[in-house]
Formats: sequence, C-alpha cells, structure tokens
Amino acid sequence: MRFLALLLALLILCHPARAAIQDTGDFGALPVLHEGRIKPMARFADIMVDRWAQGEQPDTQPLMLMAALLFNPAQAMEIPILGVRDKTLRLQLNLPEDQRLFSFQELEDILFNNRHKISEIIIKPEETRSDQENALLGLAANADELAQILRSFSLLLPLDIEWPQGFRKPKGDFITYRSAITLQPELEKSLKSIIRRKGENPENYNAREWTIATAAFALREIQLGGENSKLLRIIPGAWDRAGQDWFSPWALLREGHGGPQQADYLENFANMTAAWRQQDETAWHLATAAARGMIGAHPDMRMLGWRFDLERLYGATNLYPITILFYTLGALLPLMVRRGWLVGGLIAGGLALHVIALGTRIAILARPPVGTLYESLLFVALICVAIGGILSWRTRRFLPACVGSLSAALLLLVAPSLVQDGESLDTLSAVLNTHFWLTVHVLVITAGYGLCILAALVAHAVLWRRQPGLETLMHRLSLTALLLTAIGTALGGIWADQSWGRFWGWDPKENGALLIVLWIIWLQHGRMGLKLSARSYSAGIAFLNVVVALAWFGVNLLGVGLHSYGFITGIATALAVFCVLQSAVIFYLWRRKEPGYAA
Repeated sequence: MRFLALLLALLILCHPARAAIQDTGDFGALPVLHEGRIKPMARFADIMVDRWAQGEQPDTQPLMLMAALLFNPAQAMEIPILGVRDKTLRLQLNLPEDQRLFSFQELEDILFNNRHKISEIIIKPEETRSDQENALLGLAANADELAQILRSFSLLLPLDIEWPQGFRKPKGDFITYRSAITLQPELEKSLKSIIRRKGENPENYNAREWTIATAAFALREIQLGGENSKLLRIIPGAWDRAGQDWFSPWALLREGHGGPQQADYLENFANMTAAWRQQDETAWHLATAAARGMIGAHPDMRMLGWRFDLERLYGATNLYPITILFYTLGALLPLMVRRGWLVGGLIAGGLALHVIALGTRIAILARPPVGTLYESLLFVALICVAIGGILSWRTRRFLPACVGSLSAALLLLVAPSLVQDGESLDTLSAVLNTHFWLTVHVLVITAGYGLCILAALVAHAVLWRRQPGLETLMHRLSLTALLLTAIGTALGGIWADQSWGRFWGWDPKENGALLIVLWIIWLQHGRMGLKLSARSYSAGIAFLNVVVALAWFGVNLLGVGLHSYGFITGIATALAVFCVLQSAVIFYLWRRKEPGYAA
C-alpha cells in the first residue's frame, strides 16, 4: 500500500502530452509475461482493464488506455478506470451513488485514508469478511496494480526540473531518471552536505542549494515509486536462452540483469515514450515496429510462434456472443416456424463457431480444453449441443437439438460470471497440469455433466407433455450420464492417488461427483423396483439440474479441500435462487394434472 502514501513526483513533474495517437501500430503485438505466460500487449491490456473496471466499460479502448497509462501517466491518472460496483462501499467511501467508474486520482486519497482499515481486513480470516470488505480489498489491489502500471516507465519520462549548476548534465534533449541515474549519488551527497550545514528547512537554502534539493528529491521519489513496479514484465532477462525470467524496466534496472540487448530493447520504449508525448505518429510506428522486430527474434518468441499471433486474434474476435445468438435462435425458432433446414443451419453455425473458439483456446494453451471451472462450462455447452444435434438427426425430432442448443446458450451466458479477474486463458498449477488426466478424467466427467443436463431438460418436456419416445430418450440419456460420471469419478480417484497419494479423501469436490452418481442410481433402482411412478421418475431426472449445479459449483463455495483451483465466490445467491426456482418448477410440473399420467 506504499503507493497511497504520496502522489508520485513524476506525475507532477512530467511534461503533459497534447493528445492520444489514434493508431497503436505494433504496440499491441509486443509481449508481456503475465500470470506465468507470455501474452500479447493487446491481451494484457484487455485483461487488466476488464479487471480494474469490474465489468464496466471505460470510454477508451483498452490498448489505447494502456498506452496512455504507460507513456502519459500524468493525464491518464484522471481517466475513470477503477470500478466500484458495490453501492454500500460507494456510500462508505463517500463516492457518488450514481457513478461506478473512478479515476486513480479520485480514489488515491480515499484509499490512503482507509489504509488502516484495509490492513485490518487483510489479517481477518477470509470467511469472516463481509462483501463490502472484500470489495474494498479488491479495489485496493486494483489500485495498486494500476499504480504499478503508471510507474512502469517513470524512468523514461521527461522531468520538468532545473538541473543545478556545477554538476555534469544528463545526456539527451530532456532529463529522465534513466539519464540521471549515474549522477544521482553525487546529487544526494551534495544534499546531505547542505542539510548538515543548514538543516532541513528549505527556507535557509540559497537558489543553487534549492535546485540541488529539488532535483535530488525528485529522483529519490521516482526511484522509491518505481521499486515496487513489477507488473509490466516486458524485458527478457537473458537474450540468447529461452525459458528465462522476464523483468519490468524497474526490476531490470534494480536487479542488474540487463545487457546490451536489453538496453537496446528498452531504448525502443524510450523512443515510444518520446513519440507518444510529441504526437509524432511516424516516430511512434517506427519505434513500435523496431521493438517488435527485435523481440521477435528472441528464443521465447520463436518457440511461441504462431500461437502468440493466434492469441491476439482470439482476443480481438470474441466469438461467444455470436455463438449464443445462434444457439438461442436455433432453440426458439421451432416455436414459431417449422423449418428444419433453418433451425439446423443456425445450430450448426453456432456449433462451428463454438468449435473454432474452443479449438483456438486449445491451440494457444497447448493443453486439453478443460482446466478451469470457466472452461468446463464452455466444454459442457459444446457437449450438450453436439449430442442434442446427433439425437435430433437420429430421431427426426426438433426437441433434442433445441434442448441442447438452449442449454448451451444458458451455460455460455453463465460462464463469464465465473471469471472474476477477467478471462485471461489461465495456466494451471503443476499438480493439475497433466495432459493425460486433463484429457481422460476431466473430459469424461464434464461430458457426464452435459448428458445430465440434457436428460434433465428432456425430463422437463416429458413432465409438461407425456410422449413415449421422449421418455425412452430421457431414460437412455440418464443411463449414459450415469456411466460417464461413474467412470469419471473413478478416474478422478486414480488421478488423486497419483497426485496426492490417496484415492479418496471425502473432499467436497469428490463428494459432489459421487452425489450425482448416487442420485441417478437411486432413481434407477426406484424405477426398476416399481417404487417410483413414471412421473416421479421423470421429476427425479429433472432434478438432476439441481444436483449437478450443487456438485459442479456449490461445493466450490465451501472453500476447503484440495481442489482449490475451482474455488469461486460471489455466486451463492445466484445458485440458491436457481435451485429454489428449479425445484419450484419441477414440483409444479410433477403435481400438474395431465390425463393418463399418474403422479
């Protein structure tokens, strides 16, 4: 929280730029090491701006905003970018009730005044924190990240200070911390001598002494502010070897990892800074192109190859909203018209876009498609629509394809709410990053989830209007779901034995998977033993939606167990509402009188 103590001297002393360059050139193609993976600057900007804004939409496009934050922090700190969505928190911080986005400048003093409260919240157990306390911690963390970005190139920014006479002047057309760093010790030595002779009161200093004190203080403040600026890791530590760590400009300077290549690469960013601030678009394009050409030859970038450019394309073309539209139209169109070719075309179009989007993720990450809770929704949605389409083709009925398409659209709509810090193509922890088990166990169990959802939705249709063909389809889907979830659960135990040294530990996630298996087994035994009527059996299959939701998401809310990669917060209310509404609908359909269908 040190960034809250003082407004950085660089943000006061830097010359203001006149306007923003409209074309980012090759800036978006420059690499950043972030969250364990090298990403394009354009994706890094998307992720960070989405995280800071908390789902709100700043007026400036993310990549342009990132450039402004880096190369013109004095103006960029006035741009509303930090989201405060919690109304109660806005009231507690005395912020306008009708405003959700705030600038760093608006919030800096407020967060500084609440620093003791923030420190107290940090040491509290997570389960005892209120929603407002968590929101305040999140806001402070986002502000800290934003402050790091604002300081990233403070060593390259021009300073509006007078250089004292009698000292060797820094090289260049203007003074920067980078050009003055070798002269800083001499300035500070002179300032200490002045303080010993005349004390710390600046009123006792003559003009030259005042100039020395001002220059030394400015350089010291910029240095102190930059020491914690580690987020923008854009410079490789080794230029001739792949797999080495990357550093922020300040970390490179402080830790002494730089060599001639790193210095030349950093010089390109110095040229970008000058071009941005002078509004020289030609110089801007030359600087960004030179940086891209230089870093493109690095071994890490050669290893990434086409996957790096593919990630830029993935971030620029979000296919999921169009996929959701196609699925929704394909599911609802049969209610209005009975044109199979149109329904099939819409669903097939959505499926094609879905496969392309998911396949792109697989190619970028070079691993199986399901490694996070968010990805599990993407994959289960694909399973639902694919199996629904196959069943419609075989049975010559609209319903399976429409049910699969509708469930896929709903799952894709829910998926973004599970990405609390922005969709960043997460990497996995080492114990989970096993391609064999990610392929075998995770895909089998999630395919089982998809079949459970399909069976449950078909059961809703059966409860609404009894149709013998649909009852058979529902029953077969439930048996296939039982097979896959049982096999997937057993495979998960084998994986757990290899990774954690025990096959079964009554972990909440393990219990959730077992709950689905036991629920379907109980229904099958009740049906075979004639203890459940056809209508009650259908209601039980319909209730699979609730069982799967609790096993898939509910156990994650407990925050305990070894499956820590799946913990989520903030969905308890939505999950409870879904379970209650779904239970009420099933109860109504079960009790609803329909001729020839006994309860």
